[in-house]
Amino acid sequence: MIITTLNRRRLLVTLAAALTLGVSHRVVAQQIQVVVVTNAQPWSAAEGTPVDLSAVLGALLGGGTNATTGQKADLSALENMVLFHPMKDISATPEKLKLKFEDVTITTADGVKLNAWWVPCANARATLLLSHGNAGNIGHRLEKLKIFHSFGLNVLMYDYRGFGKSEGTPNEKGLYADVQAAYDFLAKKKAVPANRIISYGESLGGSVAAYAASTNKVGALILDSSFTSVKEMAAAMSPMLANLTQAGLDTGAALKNVNAPVLVLHSPTDEIVPYAQAKKNFNAAKEPKQFVELKGDHNDGFLTSGETYTKGINKFLDTHFQQRR
Repeated sequence: MIITTLNRRRLLVTLAAALTLGVSHRVVAQQIQVVVVTNAQPWSAAEGTPVDLSAVLGALLGGGTNATTGQKADLSALENMVLFHPMKDISATPEKLKLKFEDVTITTADGVKLNAWWVPCANARATLLLSHGNAGNIGHRLEKLKIFHSFGLNVLMYDYRGFGKSEGTPNEKGLYADVQAAYDFLAKKKAVPANRIISYGESLGGSVAAYAASTNKVGALILDSSFTSVKEMAAAMSPMLANLTQAGLDTGAALKNVNAPVLVLHSPTDEIVPYAQAKKNFNAAKEPKQFVELKGDHNDGFLTSGETYTKGINKFLDTHFQQRR
């Protein structure tokens, strides 16, 4: 069949869904039949034939230096579709934990208004800037808020553009602008000293947190179940995907410019982010640094690990933030 713009975009959406859900690399011709000619070499998928989804992407999107502007735009849109899974509905607030908080609006340098919660703690020893993962919104991080607040920390948790009540559409460059705006809010609006700001990131948020710590002075950086880079995550699925990847979100590169204590937490049984990437992040970090091995899966490892998680973080805090203020 002829790949019209509409058909092409439908196929991209299908492939994005398949990659996101981690289904078998198979396209059934009863649903989609494609014949792609790339460099005069025909590629086709017969009915029921297993095909490498990344190869289909490569053929459709061109990739590399030969990709057209339109193909690169499609690839960027596809990446964002796979990377970000925002939810708009805020199902719960810190009120559920009986914690007082301020619902604040933070405006980024490019004019996007972000929703955030400032949760103060009496006699706090430091302030944690929470950059969450690639799905949901801040309303899904209350269990972690409860833990961090119990450690004697103020917490600023914000939603990236396109998540929760925040305006805009998520993309890598935008996320960097978002975390910078959140950092500036703490420094300027709340007068938090730089050496009392802990940049914390979970999963994809680890790259965002590392970026903030590499471009600003912070008291510490915490990476919770975070990958090394999007390219390495893509490579774990398929070399072709790694070649097509445009997004950076390079935690390892950012760590080279972080001059603050670093804590890395990760589970060997994390089914999404390979344990080896956490070790690579740890090795890239400068001293002083600490590694805590968790138990359980990617999303619930902090709960499964119980005291291993809480004691690991508290030990790190006691080492670097002994005085409450």
